[in-house]
Amino acid sequence: MYTPQSTERASVSKFPPLARRGDLSRSVGRPQQSAPLMRKYAAACLSEDGGITEMERLAPATPDFEQAFSAFTHSTQIYAPGGPIQASDLLPGDIVSTASGKERRVVWIGSMIGVPTMDQPELPNFKLVRITADTFGLDRPMGDLTLAPSAIISAGYENIAAGDRVDGDSVCQLMPQSSVRMFHVMLDRPAEVLANGIPVASYVPNTRFVEKMGPNRKALFTSFFENTSFNFAEI
Repeated sequence: MYTPQSTERASVSKFPPLARRGDLSRSVGRPQQSAPLMRKYAAACLSEDGGITEMERLAPATPDFEQAFSAFTHSTQIYAPGGPIQASDLLPGDIVSTASGKERRVVWIGSMIGVPTMDQPELPNFKLVRITADTFGLDRPMGDLTLAPSAIISAGYENIAAGDRVDGDSVCQLMPQSSVRMFHVMLDRPAEVLANGIPVASYVPNTRFVEKMGPNRKALFTSFFENTSFNFAEI
């Protein structure tokens, strides 16, 4: 978690990643109903005065939300002009290097905690994708790289989700045994950041998903980006 009103790098705070809304009680004569699974998401963005605005909110544990907050694991090395920065140490305002050779500013960072679900069959499987070192050439990636399945990897003219690259050999699917904090970043302009040397697309809100949301769900989702330059009013 980011340190409020400070740009000092600090370790993330721990918070319960999943919660259920209270089920209807049988004591009132109504059948018990399963409630939607909720997850706590955190976001930090660069404010107009150069400071950092932060928030934590419960929201549905569904792909439209999770894709905004999960691409990199905490130990992913994000390339920057002054040297790699671990994903968990990135802050809004940091400058990162992109696959095109240009530099971009981080304006928004989302994070969530993925938890093992092997013993909870009622929950969606929590999976990650591991790409072994040098899979796409020398130092591509530099060391093993673990990404969320929805992370978009750029390869030439193709942009493919990490989960669609699984081949069971050099790109493997993982089911973590312990909780993993995940991150995603939005830049001042869309670009591919270099994650352990692999181009991975920065986050851009998926307008197709947002268009399909009801008014309450859309308001909750867009609230995580209310201090960014992305104009949801145009959707």
